[in-house]
Amino acid sequence: MKIVNKIIRYINNKILRTPGLEFIQNNLDQIKRKKHIKFWINRAAKIKSFQKYFFEQNQSNKNNNSNIRFKNTSDFKISENMFDVLADNGVVVIEDALPKNEWISILDHFNDLKSKNEYEKNWNTKPKNPNFFSKANELAAEIDITEFPYLNRYSKIASREIYGKTVNPTVEFHYLNLTEDLEEKTRGATYLHTDRFVPHFKIFYTPTSIDEDSGPFQYSVGSHKINENYINYFIKGKNYDETDEHSRPLINQTETITTKENTLYLAFTNGMHKRTVFKKKNKERSMVFLQYVRNFNKFNYLFS
Repeated sequence: MKIVNKIIRYINNKILRTPGLEFIQNNLDQIKRKKHIKFWINRAAKIKSFQKYFFEQNQSNKNNNSNIRFKNTSDFKISENMFDVLADNGVVVIEDALPKNEWISILDHFNDLKSKNEYEKNWNTKPKNPNFFSKANELAAEIDITEFPYLNRYSKIASREIYGKTVNPTVEFHYLNLTEDLEEKTRGATYLHTDRFVPHFKIFYTPTSIDEDSGPFQYSVGSHKINENYINYFIKGKNYDETDEHSRPLINQTETITTKENTLYLAFTNGMHKRTVFKKKNKERSMVFLQYVRNFNKFNYLFS
């Protein structure tokens, strides 16, 4: 059974994984890039639920949808108004997102993650340091979404609305602590960048507050919309971040998502986004990431 699961994970992670930037980064020929991008974008355009969020250009009154922050609903769901704001802006924030008992449970999981001793929680992968950031202590581990019923409810509602079906996420707990006085910028993280050229979203949950000094998330509003400037950026890009000349039309108004404790936000990360750098030593950042690239993949784009 373990061998079968290993084979399935390999197929999902390596063969069927949602199209990323690898092909266009490895092929400088813009004609080949254009064909590749157009093929997958055309497949995405056939998915009905994507139209509102990625292909319809903003028609609504911006004054109505410019506020991206909401308090939770009484039943801990994502309202139609929240989804409208997400469609226009590419990001929406929900404060007081989880009931107290689940919020406390997630804090307990982070304490377990940081313990570096005998782990008591049901981690799918043993907590480890990914060594992505040289100036920070870093710990990460995956866990099953069913450990957190209300977070799971948000995930089901969001994936059904955006993908047109319930998609199980990969859930990663991630902890950062700056160990030096100044953090250097890192490509793929602390430069405004894009994860993929096809529609893509993540859910982020912060059990503790994140201020300006603690590396808050930043998003370029509206940069997720697939239009001529968007496609041109991917065809002609080099680094696929803010240092590319063709990224300029995608970077207009930016929102920095400082958070209170117990805050959740959704973001379309095919748009321009980043984690800002830490500004003070020993600042901490605890974040839960929900991602869907393993379970909504090439198969879904080809046969939806």
